[in-house]
Amino acid sequence: MQMEGTKASSPPQFVVLVSEQLSDIGGQAVQQDSGLHFTVFDQHGHKCEIVIICDGHGPNGKNISQMVTTTFYNEMSSSGFYDRFKQNPSNIAESMFSVAQENVFRYMVECLDRGDNAYEIKDGHIYSASEILRGGTTATIVMVDDQGCVFTMNVADSEAWIIQGDDALKLTADHLPDTLSEFERIRECSPTTTHLYDRRYYMTAHARGDDIFPITEQRGYYVKNVNEDWATVLVESTTSQKLAFTRSIGDENMRKGGVIATPSVYTRTVTESAVIKVASDGFWDNIKTSTLVSKTREDAENKMGMDMGQHWFERIKKENYKNFKHGRDNMMGYLITIQRI
Repeated sequence: MQMEGTKASSPPQFVVLVSEQLSDIGGQAVQQDSGLHFTVFDQHGHKCEIVIICDGHGPNGKNISQMVTTTFYNEMSSSGFYDRFKQNPSNIAESMFSVAQENVFRYMVECLDRGDNAYEIKDGHIYSASEILRGGTTATIVMVDDQGCVFTMNVADSEAWIIQGDDALKLTADHLPDTLSEFERIRECSPTTTHLYDRRYYMTAHARGDDIFPITEQRGYYVKNVNEDWATVLVESTTSQKLAFTRSIGDENMRKGGVIATPSVYTRTVTESAVIKVASDGFWDNIKTSTLVSKTREDAENKMGMDMGQHWFERIKKENYKNFKHGRDNMMGYLITIQRI
């Protein structure tokens, strides 16, 4: 999708190319991930490529992720958006994510009404025993323009990484139960919410319990990915609902426990050619971050008639089956190449 612009007042410094949408349902019954790529221009005609990834979960996760993707598109494709955004990225991003949260809130109320479910709205929260309140989505947006400006904004764990030369840098923030800054934030607003190492029912509890904080030499119960990160959960005290991250859109029960839809926003300027990989966690669960640079080079050199994004996707899809078999997660992603002119 492309929004028309005027002729650029200064020549582009980079050519920015975005792969086709890379998607796989994995071992799940429904593809709950949603993604979109489109192009906008500023008032000077400078071109900006925008990629959105939303990873839905829980009841109506598919509908929620698609709704949030559409909400972002409607705002970001509006006239003059990119000029407004560049003036104050954090404020505009927070406003967009707030609108998305409000839309999902209204959608949950509509679902409750259609199902004739009992509920109460109090202090800006929905109270109900319905499973509908357990649905939500991650959200990550990457924007790259032809002058080398890169903007990212995210809630939860759909990551974006930039690979440039011999370096790989994460462009998104960690919003996880074991993220210290998130623990401190939630402790201030919801001290009864707990941050735990996830423990399966057949596992023997550690002597000191499952709490992540205060940090000690104790480790978790099992790793969640090939990067060998411990599986962790946030637990809201009144409903005992669990969530694997501390920020999201939706997840009404968890909002009562400190989960917020406020994105982390980063700005970066590239000076040389680079590659950005943005994807839901089904991709990243199969990637060792220490190998990002070397694997990206392999994808560029051994494409076997495919473009670089397709080669990356096919390689990870095979590894996903090897690592997680029939329990493998949905995957969705895009590969962005930034080529200096």
